[in-house]
Amino acid sequence: MFRTYTCGELRLADAGKNVTLAGWVQRTRKMGGMTFVDLRDRYGITQLVFNTDVNAELCERANHLGREFVIQVKGQVSERSSKNANLPTGDIEIIVSELNVLNTALTPPFTIEDNTDGGDDLRMKYRYLDLRRTAVRKNLELRHRMTMEVRRYLDSKGFLEVETPMLIGSTPEGARDFVVPSRMNPGQFYALPQSPQTLKQLLMVSGFDRYFQIVKCFRDEDLRADRQPEFTQIDCEMSFVEQEDIIQMFEGMAKHLFKELRGVELTEPFIRMPWADAMKYYGSDKPDLRFGMKFVELMDILKGYGFSVFDNAAYIGGICAEGAAHYTRKQLDQLTEFVKRPQIGTGIGQYLNDLSNLNVDIVPNPDETGKMQALPMLGWYAGLQYNISPKVFLSSTYSMSRLYSENGNPANEPSTYRYGQYFVANLFWNVTPNMQVGAEYLRGWRTNFDNSTNHANRMNLLVQYSF
Repeated sequence: MFRTYTCGELRLADAGKNVTLAGWVQRTRKMGGMTFVDLRDRYGITQLVFNTDVNAELCERANHLGREFVIQVKGQVSERSSKNANLPTGDIEIIVSELNVLNTALTPPFTIEDNTDGGDDLRMKYRYLDLRRTAVRKNLELRHRMTMEVRRYLDSKGFLEVETPMLIGSTPEGARDFVVPSRMNPGQFYALPQSPQTLKQLLMVSGFDRYFQIVKCFRDEDLRADRQPEFTQIDCEMSFVEQEDIIQMFEGMAKHLFKELRGVELTEPFIRMPWADAMKYYGSDKPDLRFGMKFVELMDILKGYGFSVFDNAAYIGGICAEGAAHYTRKQLDQLTEFVKRPQIGTGIGQYLNDLSNLNVDIVPNPDETGKMQALPMLGWYAGLQYNISPKVFLSSTYSMSRLYSENGNPANEPSTYRYGQYFVANLFWNVTPNMQVGAEYLRGWRTNFDNSTNHANRMNLLVQYSF
């Protein structure tokens, strides 16, 4: 046999056995008169030991092994004196008696490790090397196990797996078809299926009431974050069912996969969300609810007040980014550039960037039932400060704010303003480290909930203390 065991199979109970292993050299280490080699295959890593005192010629050959050499070794399983708890085979090592180099290798362009130093482009160029990494291999193994469990679950529910043709006639669907010219019929073309939609409907008409297929689909469309020109989907069709039957069937499949693949048993019913709510609050028909951050529509609050950026916008919305109040301008610019990237978002036309001064006031207001409701105050402030001297500085701020109710109804508190804009300029002199004396000029206006308007144009003398 070319090998009697894999590199992830041997344990302490196998000590004393003569074995044959084959695989790739992960790394080599020289310590005095001994050379240690980590041998890797799909199943794991086993340590090999070459000792100059036992076989100097063999040890010298081992010293010339490089990364990714393919070798075959024979030797005896021995208990390690320094065990490695991070490896399943960490209790044993192989005392090598015979070494056969099956293939040499050039130095890889990146390290074949979980935390590799290769970028995405480099790893895709040398994909066959990237597939040797444990992280990538585990993804493929997980995908294999998932497809097997999908088949097992659907088979238990009476589904038939039917393979449908790849070369078909073009059908009107959402994207462009990939076409394949026919050699036997010049000037005519086959189309690659965007999905087996027509074919599975024919199966339903034929009486196959439960069909599934793990199938390749081809769509000639612009790339998206979760879409390539070709992709694989679990394609299903059912007859004589209602919406609830379909939801229950595939909720059960999701629970089955989590239990079998991850050991997580989900007992509670899945949360259901109408499509309209998903688009309104998350902007996606498959929202990730772990992050919260619901959209808040601000059209009625910010539109129609003379600010052209908002007045001309088709949609104005915002999210509450907890913990981001003190982001620097550099961090905000990085977020803006991220959103502008293809496959991430459509871009930001304008945003209010001084989040450090975002205020939220809670004002009680009785609703129709006489209960108190919270009216949050949304506001933003932009400011500048100029140090005239070590003791004298000039500052100015411009602010906008708006009060609104949760249900969109106008509040009935004349004493609370609905909307306002203010410009403030301050000139302060530091009398002591704890006291400032200065003048403040304020100009602005506000509209109250009774539609009355207050204007301000005044100068104040200020004394500020800090304790």
